[in-house]
Amino acid sequence: MDETGWRENGDNGYVWSTSTPEGLRAYEFHFSRAASAPETLLAGYTGAVVTDFYAAYNHTDGQHQRCWVHLLRDV
Repeated sequence: MDETGWRENGDNGYVWSTSTPEGLRAYEFHFSRAASAPETLLAGYTGAVVTDFYAAYNHTDGQHQRCWVHLLRDV
């Protein structure tokens, strides 16, 4: 899961993306980068979620795996 900045009708917001190893993708626009966005997108999902270290992801259920590239940058 990841988020990136996006302008929609002149307003700033974020596109949140989720994807699976099987190639399924989902994108959703939110005006906020708050934890409510990933909580909503992942409601009921209890599998592993791979993310960077952005704190909004800490509030989701299931297992967490941190992105290796982000981990190596921080080390």
